Amino acid sequence: MEENKILFLAIIGCIIIYALVRAYKISDIRCPKCGERMELHSLEDPMGANISKKVTFSFYQGPRKYKEAWVCESCNHQVQKQYWGS
Repeated sequence: MEENKILFLAIIGCIIIYALVRAYKISDIRCPKCGERMELHSLEDPMGANISKKVTFSFYQGPRKYKEAWVCESCNHQVQKQYWGS
């Protein structure tokens, strides 16, 4: 019985670690100009309420086109990204 609990906790731990690593890789974008790290400047949801630059509440459950603005920390180079999400 204890082996099942240990196996279950190990699987849950692996899932959590995978999610954290994937979130880090997605947010670790490099500047095409100088190669330094870029940070998320703003996020816009066209089918929702944009509360602040990085917080949105969606009113529509279907797919929509998000817009992100990323800014380099050192040279202030700005990159606009658009993608479909749900």
